[in-house]
This record gives sequence, C-alpha cells and structure tokens, in this order.
Amino acid sequence: MENDQTKDLEAVTWFDPLLSLKDPDRLIEQLALNPKNKAQKRAASCLLANAYLFSLNPEKHFMVISRRPETYTKNRYRIDAVGFRSFVQRVLPRFEKLKLIKLAKIGMSDRDELGIGFSRRSRYVPTIKLLRVLASHEITIQDVDKGNPEIIILRAEKPKRDYRYKQEKRLTGEEIIYTDTDKTRELRAWLDEYNSFVQSFDIDFPTHLEPKYRSATGFHRVFNVDFEHGGRLVGHWIFNIKKEQRHLLKLNGEQVTELDFKSMYPNILYSVAGLNYHQFHNDADPYQIVDLGRDLVKFGFLVAMTNNTRR
Repeated sequence: MENDQTKDLEAVTWFDPLLSLKDPDRLIEQLALNPKNKAQKRAASCLLANAYLFSLNPEKHFMVISRRPETYTKNRYRIDAVGFRSFVQRVLPRFEKLKLIKLAKIGMSDRDELGIGFSRRSRYVPTIKLLRVLASHEITIQDVDKGNPEIIILRAEKPKRDYRYKQEKRLTGEEIIYTDTDKTRELRAWLDEYNSFVQSFDIDFPTHLEPKYRSATGFHRVFNVDFEHGGRLVGHWIFNIKKEQRHLLKLNGEQVTELDFKSMYPNILYSVAGLNYHQFHNDADPYQIVDLGRDLVKFGFLVAMTNNTRR
C-alpha cells in the first residue's frame, strides 16, 4: 500500500453497523478472534463484512469507523446495528492486536489557517493479513447480509454552506427519527415490493466499466423535512453508470432501451394545471428562446421551477 500521507482522506468507505457475514464461524475461528458472547461474534462478523466490501473498491483508501457511543444508539435507522461496547471496546481492539486492521488516522478536529475547525472520524485500513484470509475463504457479495436497513429516510433541512464546511464534499441534513403512519407504511410496502421486483432480474453490465463497486442492489427513498418533499429513488449501483454507457446495461440478457421524454418538466407543469402543452404550442421546443442557448434556458427553467421563492 502507499504511504498514508499521500492518500486522499476523503476517499473512504463508511463502516456499516448493520452488515454481517451469513456464515462467519470458520473465518472467526481461523483468525483466533475468540468472541466471548453472541454480541461480540456479531460485531466480529460485521467488521469482517465491512472489510470485505472495502477490499472490492480500490478507489477507497480508508474505512471510516466512529468511536463515539452515540453512533451506535439503537433507533429506526440502526435497529439491528452492533453495539458500542461489543464492537468499539472489545472487537475492534482485538482486530488491532491481531494485526488484522490498522488505525491510520485517529478521529480528530483540525483547524485551518483562520482557526476554523472541522472534524474527521477515525480512518482504518484492513491489513494484507486479513485480506489474504478473506480471499482464501472465497467470500462473495452473496455471503454478506445487509441486515434490515430503513428504506424510507427522512432528513432535516440541509445546513447552509459556509467557510467551515469547505472540506465537505456534500452536505446533508440530519436524519429525523419519525413515527410510522399509514402513509410511511404504504411508502415502505411499495418500495419493498419494488426492490423485490428489481432484484428478480439478472442485471449485467461490462465488468471493465465503472462502477466497479456493485454491492448496492436495493433502492431507498430520502425525503426532505416532511414526506411531501423529495423522495427520489436512490442507492442502487446502476445510478453510477455513466450516461453514455447506459445502453450497455442488460436485464435478463436483453439490452435495455432508455426512453427520452421530450420537454418533460414543462409538460408536467402544464398537466398539473390541467392543460395540454401541445394544444397551446404544438411540438414547439419550450427551451428555444431567441439569442439564448438552449442548455442555458433549460438550466434556468429547472432552477426557477425548484426554487421556493418568486425571485
């Protein structure tokens, strides 16, 4: 591996406390992990599953693991998560002692030249020793149990960008712990059914093309502030296919066809108002305005449509 100092600290995978290996017993025994109880065995299985998925993605340099107790508090987003005591206080030190994982950067708060701080969580790297043992057991994606993650996610309003967040690539609102209603149960039931439908297909895409990391095979929905805003389907690895390569995707051996709906958003707005765009404008392109480029007009239209103000 490269010198840690040359690596991108943001090229990371985040430790998922819901993961586990479906049959970890032989692996745990070979590595002499000696868990004292079911909770420690579950935590060891979780870390092994995370290390395996990390090994599949050569673009990632570190595995980020939180050492804060609050991260492991049970809630609707972490119902089946490993516990702080069994994982952070028992299993993680055991992995380090056996030289199966290495602490590369401890959790810290840095300050820039203006004295403004930002924090980083601890960065770990699975060792060659661990990766070789994982490879010898011929573990595959199918051996990883993803637990029971919440697929209907509600987030608070995104924090406003300011100088302190310049290190962050993307800001997201905090997860909101909500109480189920008829609406959320209906949303979840529909998405469970849709995920089962998608996972019934054999999805094929050339292995030499991005994304190389294809472990995410389910969708989830993220709503903003309430269940009337946001909610787009996200999460599946197929979303990371480059636009110009989407036609190479195959479902059950058949080439896909990507539909292109002409001027979809203007047509949607007319439909919301109970009108038919084509009755007023025939097939005229709504983004064609004299002396302005089409791409600029389309971009301005989309910005105006999604803006909450009338400016």
